[in-house]
Amino acid sequence: MAPAVQQQQQQQSGGGSSVGTTTRWCPTPEQLMILEEMYRGGLRTPNAAQIQQITAHLSTYGRIEGKNVFYWFQTHKARERQRLRR
Repeated sequence: MAPAVQQQQQQQSGGGSSVGTTTRWCPTPEQLMILEEMYRGGLRTPNAAQIQQITAHLSTYGRIEGKNVFYWFQTHKARERQRLRR
């Protein structure tokens, strides 16, 4: 197997010894739909316990960490505020 392909597979699977490389979280359509439903339902800034619950639920649909949930809500709220100002 070519080294570039092997490195890419290691990064995607989370294994390997790649130092200093991070892969960007790309939410699945199911994860996005659930997050947007929660946001429309009034959840704007989830606390640590809520983030943990949401992460556990969304992990059944793909790779996700608590920080992804936290930053998704933070970014979504900021973009909504920005849209309303225009």
